Amino acid sequence: QEGIVLFHEDRILDVNMSFCRMVDRSPDDLIGHAFSRLFSAGTWHVAAQAMSHRNGQPTEAILARRTGQAFPVEIAVRGLIYNDEHVLVASVRDITERKRARDVLQRQADIINQVHDSVVTIDLSGVITFWNLGAERQFGYKAADVLGRTFYMLFPDDDRKRMEDRIMEPLHDRD
Repeated sequence: QEGIVLFHEDRILDVNMSFCRMVDRSPDDLIGHAFSRLFSAGTWHVAAQAMSHRNGQPTEAILARRTGQAFPVEIAVRGLIYNDEHVLVASVRDITERKRARDVLQRQADIINQVHDSVVTIDLSGVITFWNLGAERQFGYKAADVLGRTFYMLFPDDDRKRMEDRIMEPLHDRD
């Protein structure tokens, strides 16, 4: 759900119900009050600096619910005219789950990098999407050099088609 906040300087002019649910407050608790009071201590100035560009580029910040519980958000701000007044509109997304998933993936990648064996993942097109330290040792390529490239580059020219068929065949058999 995307929360929307219309504000001028630091005063909230209007909000949508998605934003109200996000911060666990009613529109009356928000409209006319300072937008900055919803940010966790010390994060308003960082967010305000990033939002001052008004280019719609998202920036991360920490908001606080009515209970004081802090949660990460992504905010993108643009200018517009509202009731004949130049105001800012902030699009706010709760990114708690995204950050949690990113942390889990990072922990898994850290564990896989501890494995001495090669661990390589490819997508259905054969493009390398993960390359651990074991693969670096075995094949001699750094992850930065192979990510986004085809897995079949690791095989001699005369072996590539055979290896591609061998790897992809079980996937095609599922159809």
